[in-house]
Amino acid sequence: MSEIWWLVSASVVVNLGVMLFTYRAVKRRSESFHDGEYDDRLTKLREEVADLITDINHTINGNLNVMEERTVELKKLTNEATKKIMKLNSLITDAEIVMGRAAGATSKSRSSLPEAVEKGGGDGGGRGSKYEKVLELYNMGLDAAEISHRTKVGLAEVKLILGLSRQ
Repeated sequence: MSEIWWLVSASVVVNLGVMLFTYRAVKRRSESFHDGEYDDRLTKLREEVADLITDINHTINGNLNVMEERTVELKKLTNEATKKIMKLNSLITDAEIVMGRAAGATSKSRSSLPEAVEKGGGDGGGRGSKYEKVLELYNMGLDAAEISHRTKVGLAEVKLILGLSRQ
């Protein structure tokens, strides 16, 4: 986008410079002309200035069209990126749910989760201590997201632990 603004700005500056140069040339020549010559040359210079202004307008219109096209492209790309981000978030949520289900299936095959938590865990303290920590933080008043962050346990798994402990 900044390239377009540089292009438009440069175009305007160059065209203004040409107009200023033309104006000074007209002013110098007008001082040295006689009445008849002055009118003819002044008319020609006016026509040249009018042509320059027309060229400037065409250049600016072209640059504006390019800017509008690029703006439309940028909006399309932004919309596509937003859709892809939403899709990724959905996939992450689905993955967390699947991981939570897999963890739940593993713990149910050993024994029910509340019993494992009450007994200190069924596998030597590794998973049991994780469950105990989740329940301890929950009882302290923390929400599932904060518990997940502190214990480095997936959010879906924290929610599963809390849900099973209420049964």
